[in-house]
Amino acid sequence: MALSRAERCLALLLRLLSRACLALLGLVAPAPPGARPAPPRAVPPPRRPLLLLPARQLAARLRARQVTCIEVVETYVERIKEVNPLINAVVKDRFEEALQEARQVDKLLSEGAGDDYLEEKFPLLGVPITVKEAFSLHGMPNTSGLVNRRNVIATSDATVVSRLKQAGAIPLGVTNCSELCMWYESSNRVYGRTNNPYDLQRIVGGSSGGEGGVLAAACSVIGVGSDIGGSIRMPAFFNGVFGHKPTTGVVPNDGQFPNARGVRTSFLCTGPMCRYAEDLELMLRVMAGPGVSRLKLNEKVLLEKIKFHCMDHDGGSIFVSPVDKEILQAQKKVVEHLESELGVQVRRVAIHKMKYSFQIWSAMMSSKDSDGQVPAARRVCEWQNSSSTPILSPLHPAWQRRAGGRWTGCSGMSPALTLLLSLASCTLLRGMPLPPRDVRLEAQNFHVRLRWQPDPGSPSGASYQVEWRRRTSRWTKVDTCWGNSTSSSWACELYFDKIHDIYWARVRAVAGGKLSEWAYSSELQLYRDTIVGPPKLSWLLQGHILNVNIIMPLTPYRSTNGSYKPVDQVLLKLWYWLNLYEGDVLVQQVPCKWSREEAPCTFRYLKPSTQYCVRTAAAGMVGEQSQEAEQCMVTPAGRAGSPEQGPECDHQGAHP
Repeated sequence: MALSRAERCLALLLRLLSRACLALLGLVAPAPPGARPAPPRAVPPPRRPLLLLPARQLAARLRARQVTCIEVVETYVERIKEVNPLINAVVKDRFEEALQEARQVDKLLSEGAGDDYLEEKFPLLGVPITVKEAFSLHGMPNTSGLVNRRNVIATSDATVVSRLKQAGAIPLGVTNCSELCMWYESSNRVYGRTNNPYDLQRIVGGSSGGEGGVLAAACSVIGVGSDIGGSIRMPAFFNGVFGHKPTTGVVPNDGQFPNARGVRTSFLCTGPMCRYAEDLELMLRVMAGPGVSRLKLNEKVLLEKIKFHCMDHDGGSIFVSPVDKEILQAQKKVVEHLESELGVQVRRVAIHKMKYSFQIWSAMMSSKDSDGQVPAARRVCEWQNSSSTPILSPLHPAWQRRAGGRWTGCSGMSPALTLLLSLASCTLLRGMPLPPRDVRLEAQNFHVRLRWQPDPGSPSGASYQVEWRRRTSRWTKVDTCWGNSTSSSWACELYFDKIHDIYWARVRAVAGGKLSEWAYSSELQLYRDTIVGPPKLSWLLQGHILNVNIIMPLTPYRSTNGSYKPVDQVLLKLWYWLNLYEGDVLVQQVPCKWSREEAPCTFRYLKPSTQYCVRTAAAGMVGEQSQEAEQCMVTPAGRAGSPEQGPECDHQGAHP
């Protein structure tokens, strides 16, 4: 659709006006003498061959022991350190944790597990990934570019992040996004702007622009993005990488901020972003989990039977630039390739109302749900309710003052943006429950406790609903907890009987018949994550000989006779060192491998009238996984012939 003469004249006038404004700005802030505009710069090209391998091939090389995981991770860490100061894409790294996880992968590979087994169970074993900062990654910030969330640290993993980690992927860090994930660039007041690696003076798109930038710069090979209005597709286009917005509901959206509500849930999708197209299917299978069955990816597709349509542009407008000739030429080459290689006929179409697509999308984002609320503004109001610092104010350039002195949104703004900026509508949402914070699963001696903190912005007197699941089951509602009611407590005891399985829990607030979103815990594997101890010590002093018994804590699991099993009957390889200290000096050390009174552990040659302390140390466990015991005594004067026990001092902490 060609522009009329009047429209072309108006477009020319607008361009001249914009140039005049730029010239005026140049006069107000002149450049220093001798300064020249900096030429466009790109990041240096990757030099290490490992950075140029698709994730599928990288995982295959790792399984074949052709390269170590620590080498792969170190290569990507070096690349991020080299180029991230230029592009500002990785806003928080977890390099130390990634290197530790890489060592665990190498240890697993050294045990000689079969390639087929590893490919089936861990298809992404050892592959580095990055995650959009809007998604929860345990221990990483989760601000979505909002200043009043700058101290929010994720205490759990989003569902897709957890699935990728279970598949063996190693997160390197989180990447930048636009504020609220609502703009087509990736710039905010928390992290600043992310630059395009091909031209540092240009943007990377949004809202998943940080992911697009790190993939294009070879700082990662696969990543996690989300898309409600182009947030995966535009960064992929801006950076020359591959992104896919899946069918709604195939990949879970849980664990990202902000999440969608109402009609927007049919538009928001979590999806893969990759440097190489061949990785899209593999990553989608992992992220979708059981939902991948809806896509029928195992069925063969005949491209010759697919209908192809082509549309060059939407007709243009005086307020936008025309489509570049390079893009039109590239699209033409694709059409020619399809017609020559597949023998299909690509049909050219002209959908004239396509130019109103943004207005249609904005109307969708602004529509009300069945309860009459306006969820597009809901998150803004929740943030405002939970913080004394306003997010937006009438000083925002999108606002203007009327003659009467009242502030109002610009009439030229789209309905969605006006709605997001309108804090007046927050009064409609006062009293809505907010998801609880800091939801975490903890285990000590296989006793599991779920803890959470209520959001300060939630109404007083809110109750809570709790559900849990393991890797192979559905969500199970917890009606009552042991000694606690889930409707009133902030902690809940749970019973998990599969110590090698992985568990998750979630909590949501209930107030006035309204429900908050679910807040998810991080994963818990009892065999790996339970804290052991502290044991109890009993002893008998006879002369210069001290016999010590270790009494292990009880687990919630019962033996055949109905009694509760001690920890060492569940962790069969658990045993302790007993360390005898005289003051701060270690004088004796003995192994104590049984927790039975008939096999005590013995220290000899104790001196009279001397204070000794016995400290335990669990063998083969790091300090964070065990709580140790310490007891002190003073030996009697002279040669003691009768048992005597000194004062006890119990400590529940790790000791050297």
